[in-house]
Amino acid sequence: MKIRTLSKTNTLVNLSNSILKFYGCDTYHDSLKEIDDLLIKSGRKKVCLFLFDAFGEAILERYKKAAPFMYEHRYLEISSVFPPTTVAATTSLTTGKYPIETGYLGWTQYFSKINKFVQVFPSANWKDPNDKIDPAITQSILKTKYITDDINKKAGKEISTMVMSFNYESPFGIKASNRKWMHYVKQALDTHDFVYAYNIYPDHLMHEYGVNSKVVYKNIHQINHLVKKVVNKYPDTLFIAISDHGMVDAKHILISSIPGLKETLVKDKDCVTLEGRFASFFVEDKTKFVDIYNNTPLLKDNFYIQSKEEILANHIFGYGENKSKFALETIGDYTLIGYKEYCLADDYAAGRHQLKAHHAGLSDDELKIYLQAYNYK
Repeated sequence: MKIRTLSKTNTLVNLSNSILKFYGCDTYHDSLKEIDDLLIKSGRKKVCLFLFDAFGEAILERYKKAAPFMYEHRYLEISSVFPPTTVAATTSLTTGKYPIETGYLGWTQYFSKINKFVQVFPSANWKDPNDKIDPAITQSILKTKYITDDINKKAGKEISTMVMSFNYESPFGIKASNRKWMHYVKQALDTHDFVYAYNIYPDHLMHEYGVNSKVVYKNIHQINHLVKKVVNKYPDTLFIAISDHGMVDAKHILISSIPGLKETLVKDKDCVTLEGRFASFFVEDKTKFVDIYNNTPLLKDNFYIQSKEEILANHIFGYGENKSKFALETIGDYTLIGYKEYCLADDYAAGRHQLKAHHAGLSDDELKIYLQAYNYK
């Protein structure tokens, strides 16, 4: 089965390059024409870009009664990047570059410099989550420059900022956390021309409860309410709301349950790299690994198989001449990419294989995003 290719003109990367273009910065890739036109047509100087984690097209369709204001303001359908997962996708959005350039490919990556598999965002050893990597991977090996930095450099002053909801968790629960986050979003809007505002919901809840849950419904209902209030409060600001990816309920396959599979892997590298639905492997016995894949219907009927050479030739992780050496070293010899309901897990998964919903696969439910626009007329 032929694997789909990544668009060069209609992804999160193109969206962020439109933001750069609007503020007079050099771009890294093509901008998104529809957003170029929207930014000019709106006549607004100020822009707020909301990102609600995992609130993809299929999730907004599922919860349109909980979020009628957001649903009514659908403006454009765009795509995430490959793989459609937070580590890769949010970094592509905030840098204007593809994962192959940033080095941010997935939740779990291998770094030869420290010879460890690392959970990238919490910066912890995959095999021992209590072993924190200090300084954090994101502040050392994968330290990067963001579009907010580019905008501020071009302006010669701080006109751009980020407001990240995980910095504002409240002991009084999710509702209070969302309100606290929005409080700081408003403060940023009062003092900046461009605000990137990231919220961990509904992703965090769907991982735990699945994509169809009353808990998720209530959270999305509150998000819709907060978005409506801030949009009405700041009529001079163009608001754009997106997601980094969608999410699907998933069934789990432990790689140790596939006869002989684990034994084909490189010793001490016998784990799932990147993501459960975008699972990369360092393989010792390549012939046997491929043979097991071809003769195991559970794998062959639910996952694409790509060699490292095919991954690079097919631009699975995007485009660009300046490929990150950290991206190249964490791509395994073979990668199994889910497109139905299954994901893979290893014996080090530390409970992640118990999560009810996942992302990073190549289904439309994970890739497609509704971009919403407010205050542009």
